[in-house]
Amino acid sequence: MLRILILLSLCFGHSVLAIDSIPLTGSWKIVSYQILGYPSMDETERDKWLGNIIQFGQQVKLNNGKQTCTKFSYKETIENSEAQFLTGYNVKPNQLGVIDKTVQLIEITCKTDSWLNTSNWFTKISDIHMLGYWDGVIFFFVKQTDDNLLLITPQSVGMINSKSLFEQKIITKSLPKYIFDENFKSYRKDELMLEIYPDSTGHKIGRINIFDDRAIAPANAKIGMSYKDIFKNPETTINCKAGVRKLTGKTICSFENLPTIQYVFKPKPKSPPIKALKDAKLIEFIWLAKSTLMEESELPDRSIPEVTDIKNTDDNHIDNFKIQTTRLNNIKNRVDMLLKNLTTEDFATAILDFNNAQQAWTQYSYKHCQWHSTFLGVAEDMFACMEKITRERADELEIFLQEP
Repeated sequence: MLRILILLSLCFGHSVLAIDSIPLTGSWKIVSYQILGYPSMDETERDKWLGNIIQFGQQVKLNNGKQTCTKFSYKETIENSEAQFLTGYNVKPNQLGVIDKTVQLIEITCKTDSWLNTSNWFTKISDIHMLGYWDGVIFFFVKQTDDNLLLITPQSVGMINSKSLFEQKIITKSLPKYIFDENFKSYRKDELMLEIYPDSTGHKIGRINIFDDRAIAPANAKIGMSYKDIFKNPETTINCKAGVRKLTGKTICSFENLPTIQYVFKPKPKSPPIKALKDAKLIEFIWLAKSTLMEESELPDRSIPEVTDIKNTDDNHIDNFKIQTTRLNNIKNRVDMLLKNLTTEDFATAILDFNNAQQAWTQYSYKHCQWHSTFLGVAEDMFACMEKITRERADELEIFLQEP
């Protein structure tokens, strides 16, 4: 029992800092989201969060205090981006507009009854851009410091996203700082700022060309910056191609795994070939709507198949696998019960994290044994592998249940 308490303290312990120093202080507006795997929040509920404003200060307030967390604690850490998103949530950081190797993670635990009644994490991407997560959904926030700022994320441009209809009133409401003509183009002092195009159906927004120097995109990129200032990390994979038609003579680049935002560069006249791209100036962003980021598609079946689905199996291996599976389920139930008895405000996410870890292990174990016995051509029965890995997992969990 003591071992479990120490383990949970190491995993879930947090340091409470002075509230006035919280790095999220200010008002933040939800502009978009991305679903992850199997969200517990349905599409209607997800859409209701768009446009909501969360204020962080001595209290955490939702929509000007309509719902408030009056007492909370938080922990601030620096996390590896891939470990946080790819390993933790099976989404590549670039797909969220996260370019840096590390991110600033702020975990908030509300101590009172409110919408923020469990542990939530927020990730600061920049001073004006952050991500938040709850119920299987990552939400995109923009800080309400400059009404003229236009934030570009893989999922959205301002309040426009891949679900937005290609209608004048929708576009005007989503981008209130811009006035559009009948061709869906917006000008400022006769200078083109935005132009919006429909998708192949003509019903939804498919593409936005952005020329406004008040727009900001991943890597804190703004119109007028040079290629070398945006793509300054030599380890970052960049995809570039020569422009055609209207973009002839220009170069279009994007970050790997971030094809929905394209950066258009124009080289300086008579620049030496070697320096042409490095010194080229960013003149335009092209945002491409991608519906799969926000709308659920058919998810793969990750359950372990029935034993009849696999041929040439040994009955002993099947029986042993069933025995170990039953044993593992019994141990898991015991761990669940123990965590329920131990859970306090300090361990608010212990049960959820354990169940998430167990679900991830279930998916991994089947894929591992499939790879091990099929793709590697290892002379081992699929169920022999499953029996072995299940037994090892049960042994591992049982150790935590042993009293000193």
